[in-house]
Amino acid sequence: MNVPMLGNPPSTSSRRRALLALLLLAPAPSVGVLVGLTFDKGLLGTILWAFAKIWLFGLPVLWYLFVDKQPLSWSPARCGGFVTAAILGVAIGLMIVATYFVVADALIDPTVVRSKVQGLGLTRRWTYVGLAAYLICINSLLEEYVYRWFIFRKWETLVGGPLAVVGSALVFVVHHLIILTAYFPVSLVVLGSAGVFVGGLVWSWLYRKYGSVWPPFVSHALVDIAVLIVGYFIIFGSP
Repeated sequence: MNVPMLGNPPSTSSRRRALLALLLLAPAPSVGVLVGLTFDKGLLGTILWAFAKIWLFGLPVLWYLFVDKQPLSWSPARCGGFVTAAILGVAIGLMIVATYFVVADALIDPTVVRSKVQGLGLTRRWTYVGLAAYLICINSLLEEYVYRWFIFRKWETLVGGPLAVVGSALVFVVHHLIILTAYFPVSLVVLGSAGVFVGGLVWSWLYRKYGSVWPPFVSHALVDIAVLIVGYFIIFGSP
């Protein structure tokens, strides 16, 4: 999962393959969320949601092995970047928490949020804590694998590194926009989407600079901690 060495510009066939990969993968997370929200817990919804997840996480590996014909690796962080990632993660996280305390009364109705997440079992503290642990430790890494390692690199083949940072962030924010729309009012959706876009830019930049998913994962996980602390306050009030 390393960034390829700089060399000759990508060929036309490489660009076509990159575009096809984006078209096949980029809609998958959004489709999965839409299916989950539309079909709820029915059998069809569960099957379609599971298929979207398998497609999302399986296609990049299969594409890398059988289309790009490249060996896999654990994306070693040979260039470091963890200190920068941690600083950025803490800074973004503090801004999120501070923004919540500034705008919470005006933009968030905790009763409405609780009613929407109750069906997911998230009004039970241990369920929420378990989900938080999954999102911080596993989901954030999987998102770095998909959005930074695979989607960023395909954008890079198409448009070059600087624009790939923006392209990857845009795909990232579309997925989260759908989730935010399901649970929050328009004003908070706009604010939250702007925050997600900034996060996507930062993590794509970290991946481009350091050539590994691990620094952006560290930053992403720290931001998720802040988001989930805010979520805890909304659902359960102060500890």
